Amino acid sequence: MTRPTLAPRNVPVGVPVPDDDLLTSMLLFTLGGEHFAIDLAACEEVLEWPDVERVSGMPPAALGVFALRGRLVGLYSPESVLYVRRSADVGVVLVIHALGKRIALALDDVDEVIGVDVAGLQRPRVRDAADGILLGIARHGDALVGVVDVEALAAACTNTMAGESR
Repeated sequence: MTRPTLAPRNVPVGVPVPDDDLLTSMLLFTLGGEHFAIDLAACEEVLEWPDVERVSGMPPAALGVFALRGRLVGLYSPESVLYVRRSADVGVVLVIHALGKRIALALDDVDEVIGVDVAGLQRPRVRDAADGILLGIARHGDALVGVVDVEALAAACTNTMAGESR
């Protein structure tokens, strides 16, 4: 079963859109019991766990590749770059567009679309912000959410410099 598709730069029918012009639509996901958010504009779709084939020579964060509509997509675990462990071996896959290509991230779950005031984020400690992945911390209800930069996250997972495409 495939979860609803999230079209890039387009919010699907039924997904609440932040009505404040200062808010950015972000997809809330969980990994290792922690909450993170990523720019919705970079998200393509959420899938149930596919059949993954390991390929030699892939970066350490790579879990392998899987077929998506006739094309191979690399699946990466953001565990080591976000400093958390996935709660289960099998979760969901978030397909994103970053670094000029399509890649997939192995996550525990994808929760909802939220509005985040990026300008009002609590800035991370210098140590946590050094790699550019964590933009800041937002509050969503009672939870704290780590807002991540999609390009920096993809670059760290694929061992590619941000701005460089392979």
